[in-house]
Amino acid sequence: MIDRHSQQKVLQNSNFSLRSKKTYFKRLTTFFLGQNELLCKVEINLLEHSDRSVHAALQAFSAMGAEVGLFSPTANGLDKSIFDSHENLCSFFKRYKIHDYYKQIKGTDHKRLLDISILTPKGIKLSQITFYRPNTKNGDPRFWVRGIKESANPKNLLGIFIVNSVLSVVSG
Repeated sequence: MIDRHSQQKVLQNSNFSLRSKKTYFKRLTTFFLGQNELLCKVEINLLEHSDRSVHAALQAFSAMGAEVGLFSPTANGLDKSIFDSHENLCSFFKRYKIHDYYKQIKGTDHKRLLDISILTPKGIKLSQITFYRPNTKNGDPRFWVRGIKESANPKNLLGIFIVNSVLSVVSG
């Protein structure tokens, strides 16, 4: 339920029963993703192929007192500069009044742009994030960050968060 590697490591090094272990991970995941984020199982499964531990990233942001929306871009997503906004990200954007896909009308005329900072080892790059619902595919929520190709690789674990009212994205 967290990421497979971390889960196996804890399971191997603990004295919990199998049932207790599953309950532990469910509670831990719910704690880190918020009490109302019971749909997190799907997102964790989507993220488990990322290059870093989802659990470790959530712990790091939690230790800083920051809420985070995680995503892991695919090669195709980076190539096309567009990403699916899974349910956890949609909830994160809505909860922090960044964007509400449920109120957004479909189509390119209704895309929304916001400023975002891309945090990299080389420094901070100011950019924009675009929120969009296409007319096709049931208007599945999409977003992209201008210039993220230069800062991320496929399967990187990326986190979107707010610090001092500044929306930022960082490699996990």
